[in-house]
Amino acid sequence: MLMRSFETGNGGRCKGGGSVVGVREGEGSVVGVREGEGSVVGVREGEGSVVGVREGEGSVVGVREGGGSVVGVREGEGSVVGVREGEGSVVGVRKGEGSVVGVRKGEGSVVGVREGEGSVVGVREGEGSVVGVRKGEGSVVGVREGEGSVVGVREGEGSVVGVRKGEGSVVGVREEGV
Repeated sequence: MLMRSFETGNGGRCKGGGSVVGVREGEGSVVGVREGEGSVVGVREGEGSVVGVREGEGSVVGVREGGGSVVGVREGEGSVVGVREGEGSVVGVRKGEGSVVGVRKGEGSVVGVREGEGSVVGVREGEGSVVGVRKGEGSVVGVREGEGSVVGVREGEGSVVGVRKGEGSVVGVREEGV
């Protein structure tokens, strides 16, 4: 079957029924390859799903598969610099103020390192449980295991400087005058 291609008004090249297999510029979806600053250098297949590479500030530099799930790398302020799998779950690295610098697994659970003011600088496993180090005012500087139980060191005004086991029980040392 012979397919005719023709130039589009937006700088793309269409084949057959008007689907872009070249370059499309502007706000919208790309079905082909886009090159340039902040543009897609890859392929997008289906409605809103990218199967290619996008480069630019806060844009995807990797592969996106399925409806809105990224399986690639994103670079930019507070954006993903790693791999994201599934809807909203990150399996990679995120850089920026208070953002993840490690690995996130599952919905909202971090398995990596987070850096920033009052954020986690260690590892978080499972929903809301920290297994690592957190730095900041009145935050954990040690290890937290299980839901709400601290197994590590906490520094700051009126906080634990020792080990806490179980919910609200202290097994360690507290600062003087606290």
